[in-house]
Amino acid sequence: MILFLNVFITKNFATAYDRGNWQVQDRLDVFKYSLASMAAIPWTEVIIYCQLDECYKDRRQELNDYVVKLFPKVNNYEYRLSKQSHWQKAMEEVFAINDEFVWFSCNDDHVFLDYELDTLNSCVDRLQESMKQGHNYVSC
Repeated sequence: MILFLNVFITKNFATAYDRGNWQVQDRLDVFKYSLASMAAIPWTEVIIYCQLDECYKDRRQELNDYVVKLFPKVNNYEYRLSKQSHWQKAMEEVFAINDEFVWFSCNDDHVFLDYELDTLNSCVDRLQESMKQGHNYVSC
């Protein structure tokens, strides 16, 4: 399975939620935590498009070093896909990889929560079985 992320890390949000006792966390640190949680999954390929807002530009090398530590064979791009031509090129890259499943996210704060991989592996097995039965488009 391919990990494919496309994110923009910023402190500026259009919406804010009252999360009770939750302390506000640094967005780049939250993204790093999310990446660490996903590193438990044995990806066939990791592709990360990550643009940093001006307030985080001085932490680019820190993020790059962290990403490579988690995913040694990562394709790490320092911009976010925002134009159709960028997406087309990115999809060509994904389709060239010999893997039928892609874990796609445009969120910098979504973590992998499970404590083991059994449920995820079961989902992948079901997807593969559906494809064997002739279903061309499957998702989970």
